[in-house]
Amino acid sequence: MHRVATQSGDLDLERKLEAVRQTPAEILFVSTADTELSALARVWGPKFGGRLRLMTAGALQHPAAAEHYADHVLMHSKLAIFRLHGGRGYFPHLLDEIQHIKSHGAQVRVLVLPGTDQWDAELLSYGDYAEPLALRLFDYFREGGLTNYELAAQAVERLLENQADGFPEPVTVPTFGWYEPWKQTTD
Repeated sequence: MHRVATQSGDLDLERKLEAVRQTPAEILFVSTADTELSALARVWGPKFGGRLRLMTAGALQHPAAAEHYADHVLMHSKLAIFRLHGGRGYFPHLLDEIQHIKSHGAQVRVLVLPGTDQWDAELLSYGDYAEPLALRLFDYFREGGLTNYELAAQAVERLLENQADGFPEPVTVPTFGWYEPWKQTTD
């Protein structure tokens, strides 16, 4: 992988630092996909209300921004889910900050998932959940769709209650053609 500069010699880490101004919340969801954040705002927003904060991950590539976010937002949440396209290669400072605050007693439970459709086992080491649970939530986001986002919201509620099993299978969403979720049958 490589990073594409918008101007010659201008990478994300060389830009002026813009501190992330987000208030802490019980649930954090950080993603590199704006479309995913938009869908979650629609599905999760009414369900969780002020208990939820959504954040674009791109702003957290700068080392100082990652540190500020970890110290002022992440540290005060109960559950944080990260969907990171590019994994450790693109977000080394953010992942290091997650480990840093956890090593200093932060009680936040963390789940780090790849932001692509390919599983990245390396990211599992930055989270607090076993691989089967992480894979199940990864499947919800990989498949996408409103039904899977609703299943993910139910999973978040269970995780907040310290329940880490009993999550239903994701609904398979076609990768092409017409998708008519109202015609889905559940067994």
